Amino acid sequence: MSDAPLIVPLLNDPRVYTWLLQLPFPYLPEDAEYWQKRITSNAGAVLRELEESANDKTLKIVGGCPVRSIREVADDGSDIYLGDVGIARCGWAYVVDEDERKRLEHENYSRSAGDPGIVWAFGG
Repeated sequence: MSDAPLIVPLLNDPRVYTWLLQLPFPYLPEDAEYWQKRITSNAGAVLRELEESANDKTLKIVGGCPVRSIREVADDGSDIYLGDVGIARCGWAYVVDEDERKRLEHENYSRSAGDPGIVWAFGG
């Protein structure tokens, strides 16, 4: 959550927000806090699945990636938040027809983890 204040100026920069879909503008501290809570919750769920698999010594396919933050680490060991990148099931945000978008999203999210028909999105 300490990264939330660093997100606001980045996402209000036209060199950044121009390239992102569905981003509120201006991007407010409340938006950053909401986003941080959301991705932390999602990443935590995937991490718990992986930890359970490790404890059971079983191989488990999970439905996402728990790592999102891009950070720069200085020579002294300190680090600073640079951005966020996610690997997640595609939500079809760019599909204009709402009914078609919902159909595609429902189909994609209904597939079981490991299904080769899942369409993944990379971004952030």
